[in-house]
Amino acid sequence: MFEGKALRNVIIAGAILLLGLVSFLAYSNQKVEQGREAAEQKVDEITSLLDQTEEEMLELEVLFEAREEQVEVRNQLLKQRKIELANLKKQIEQLKRGKVVDAKTIARLEDKVAQMEAQLNQIQENEMDYLLAQVKVQQNVIDSISVDATNLRKENQDMRKQLGLSIEVATETVGNSSKLPDAENFAFYNTSTGGRVQVVDVAAANLTSMDICFEIQESFIEIGDYDLFLVYTDGNGIVHFSPESKNTFLVNGGKSFFTAKKNVRLDGAEKTVCMPITFDDPPGKGIQEVRVYLKEEIIGRGTYQVR
Repeated sequence: MFEGKALRNVIIAGAILLLGLVSFLAYSNQKVEQGREAAEQKVDEITSLLDQTEEEMLELEVLFEAREEQVEVRNQLLKQRKIELANLKKQIEQLKRGKVVDAKTIARLEDKVAQMEAQLNQIQENEMDYLLAQVKVQQNVIDSISVDATNLRKENQDMRKQLGLSIEVATETVGNSSKLPDAENFAFYNTSTGGRVQVVDVAAANLTSMDICFEIQESFIEIGDYDLFLVYTDGNGIVHFSPESKNTFLVNGGKSFFTAKKNVRLDGAEKTVCMPITFDDPPGKGIQEVRVYLKEEIIGRGTYQVR
């Protein structure tokens, strides 16, 4: 009788264990199925977002080709598309780590993202080529104007000499604004790596210091020592400072920030001036503008490109 009771207990325990195992397997299968359904839903969501982003990319291409919007607006839209693609890549990576979605589906999603990334990069390259071409056009116009101005200035001096007028007499008769020389023929030299390389466009990451050179043209300015102030404005409209020159100067009676300052001897003759600057932070990408001031007035400006 004892043996029969023990056997019955074993059978009951086995049945309970089997029932628990069956319940566990059923629960596990339910969880797996729920995970698969959630993954499939996520795939559909990502696919829908990719389709939407693809349509936005086509609109972006048209916008960049037309170039009706400002450069800042176009670059902001480009940045938004890049952020969207980066978020989609993260979501695809999470699905990949979950090992629920098949490899073929993951590869399809990754390939679509890669295609749109290549499309964005091409749009950005085309934009950089366009902006660089615009800078060169502007520089050609400036150079042409500079040549004309130089020729006119020489003709004016020759005429004065023919009339027997000295520079000293002319200095007494012209107003202050006509005495100031022009700053022309700007050249930009990257000195970040210890060398000195002239640039018309340069990567922001490779720019920590530079020499900015220009020519002070002939004029009727009184001979003496003068402070030249240089203001460097980057593509974001931010004025940059060399560490030693975080200061202000007077412009039209008001204070303004400047990037660099240099005292030069001016005697009315043409003179080349170079002003070194360093950057606390990389300059914002886009067209960079420098302006040179003398006695509170702009006497010249130059531009180049940072990408």
